[in-house]
Amino acid sequence: MTIDLKQIFQPGSVDTFLRRVLGRHALLLEGAADRFRGVISWQTVNHLAAYGGLTFPRFRLVQGDQILDESLYIRRDQRGYPQPLVGETHALLRAGAILAIDGLELLHEPVAELCQAVEAALLVPVAAELYACWQEGAARNPQWDDHETLLIQVEGRKSWQLFEPTFNYAVGGSAPAPPGAEPNWSGTLGPGGLLYIPRGWWYQDKAFAEPSLYVALTFRNPTGIDMMARLLGKAQERELMRKDVPRFQNAEVQSSFLTLAQQELVSLANAPGLVRDLVRELQETSDPRAEFHFPWSAAANPLPPYDDWRLVPLLRFPAAFSMAWRVTTEQVLVPHNGTAVKLDWEAGSILEVICGSSGATVRGLLDICADRMPRDRVLDHLSELFRAGLVTSRPPAEGAGAGGFDTALAAAPPRQDQPAAARAYG
Repeated sequence: MTIDLKQIFQPGSVDTFLRRVLGRHALLLEGAADRFRGVISWQTVNHLAAYGGLTFPRFRLVQGDQILDESLYIRRDQRGYPQPLVGETHALLRAGAILAIDGLELLHEPVAELCQAVEAALLVPVAAELYACWQEGAARNPQWDDHETLLIQVEGRKSWQLFEPTFNYAVGGSAPAPPGAEPNWSGTLGPGGLLYIPRGWWYQDKAFAEPSLYVALTFRNPTGIDMMARLLGKAQERELMRKDVPRFQNAEVQSSFLTLAQQELVSLANAPGLVRDLVRELQETSDPRAEFHFPWSAAANPLPPYDDWRLVPLLRFPAAFSMAWRVTTEQVLVPHNGTAVKLDWEAGSILEVICGSSGATVRGLLDICADRMPRDRVLDHLSELFRAGLVTSRPPAEGAGAGGFDTALAAAPPRQDQPAAARAYG
């Protein structure tokens, strides 16, 4: 699937959203009715509900402001696995309940690629939640979130009312006053529409008596609180900041300690690249992507079966990878999955090429590295990156779905003129 980020924010632009809208005010962008139909379909929702192995609270029903008890629509089968009850689930949905599925980016590849495309612009992790409703249902009270939300309407319509924040820059644990009686904006989000709701903005949604399917992309912007948390982490490296507070000493000693502590904090805050390093740290500690291509990906020395397969980094933010950040004498340290993967210089340089090349193929990588190292060594390092879970390889996609989203997810059949990697690699 190919996601064009420009298409998501049409008729506006990505740059306008980032510089003039993000964190400032709500935004409605209307588009063609089929704009997001390649992201998810009712068929996919049916498959996830029946065969996804989902359980509460990841799979849940919501009635008004109340999350319904799972015993009303989920049971455990004879093996102890959760299974939605068809009749009970349908009855609750007919009565106005909303179906919600969290972590959609981990369940459906097109949604994962949509999140990845948005992450590339926002530079922070993006998650996805699915919502579906069929009836008007019980009224919901105005609510607010401590994260940013991009709503994309795939099918049907949904009514929304937005109220400006009653407490600026609300975070978790805040208790803002309820909004006034009149909303700042009321309208209907139709298929192909996108609605951005900043954190702290109050919203109230209402379903129509028709099927409605939409996806909420959620993310958190780094705040001053995050910056202070990073400063406190860095402060642990300073001996003075690890000392006990001289609480039983005289006022002069306490004052001296406080003055020195303030100087340490100012020194840390004045270090160059504080904001850049904060964003980079958030990226490096993000969960990596998961993607499997059995059977070859689990082989002892994994290499894709064809040399026109695309090389895809599984680092969540491949553009942030830079060898200069993590170089020792002869090694490159790559933060990955809560640890650091050690690579030698050559393997690190190959990873850097893959991270910096959009859609590079195995054949293309061999051509790029032809003047740097022997072919066999390139393949050995590539296999090493596969084994470490830093890189995977996908077959070339064919065809484009409605609205410009590429929905061809299956591998194209081998062509007679397409050399298999096993032959091409010798």
